[in-house]
Amino acid sequence: MSSWIANAYAGKLPLGRVFWLGFALPFIPLLAGIGMYIGARLQIGAALTAFALLVVYAWWLVVSLWRCAPNTARPLYRRLARILAVVIILMLFTAATQY
Repeated sequence: MSSWIANAYAGKLPLGRVFWLGFALPFIPLLAGIGMYIGARLQIGAALTAFALLVVYAWWLVVSLWRCAPNTARPLYRRLARILAVVIILMLFTAATQY
């Protein structure tokens, strides 16, 4: 598992694997769960810890998507992956400035 994470971060994996296994499966439910948790305004320390973990994960995801973007046969997917990476950064910045 750690080699998969390292290979994705280094840009050595196919874009499809990083998108589906690194973004679609874990990120969307994770983002929704943390968003509901923070939105409930439960203990601030736990909410900040959850947000910090989300930032670390999102940083890995953004770098991995950007670096693995050329590893696809379709130029459109390369551009879409890099646009998604920028959108994730903007989402995190927006979330950080709201709280």
